[in-house]
Amino acid sequence: MPEEPMIKGPGWRKIILFNGPPRCGKSFGASCMATFIRQNAQWMQPAIMDFAEPLKKAAHALYCVFHSYDFYDFKENEHLKSVPSGDFLGMSPREAYIALSEEFLKPRHGEEVLGFLMKKRILRQSGSNVIIIPNSGFIEELKPLVDLVSERNILLVEVHAANKTFDGDSRSYVGDTLKEKYPNIELRKIPNVFGSPEDKEFYKMLCEGTVKKFLNIEEKE
Repeated sequence: MPEEPMIKGPGWRKIILFNGPPRCGKSFGASCMATFIRQNAQWMQPAIMDFAEPLKKAAHALYCVFHSYDFYDFKENEHLKSVPSGDFLGMSPREAYIALSEEFLKPRHGEEVLGFLMKKRILRQSGSNVIIIPNSGFIEELKPLVDLVSERNILLVEVHAANKTFDGDSRSYVGDTLKEKYPNIELRKIPNVFGSPEDKEFYKMLCEGTVKKFLNIEEKE
């Protein structure tokens, strides 16, 4: 993979990655962290960035799909992500995304390709110094990010939720393997118990406490 020039602007410093099976609460957790940072550390500028955004945009363009790239990520539409669709010539949106990644991009450009593309996008986010990525799931895609900001500036949050698995998904839990390869990366494993509003609030508090500690934020009274 060709090297991207190291253009160090006034922006990025830290990268926070969420890792867990589909519908385990990664996007909600990322949103909670971003909101907490904005409310308690105005000098930090968080940005939520999706590994799969370029992949989804390419798939929708290739199959002439009218919907925006994040259409199937909205709560009211996410059940359609695994349903075969005429829009994708009989594949489900998830199958189309995986096929483009695993059968074209990675064989053609290497296992690090999505990480390399994310690295390019982060370098262009000159106004953001905290990048939150809600959908990490491959060790290889993280190497370009380690090269970009170093191990000590990366936090991986593993979300463990009952009855949520990686079945039908090409991703997996990567935390333990990642720590073996990059021992200075910070790893936090947090539970998400789906049920009452109190459970959701507890998960929110866990996410806020995790980012508070990682970024050394003094919470406002």
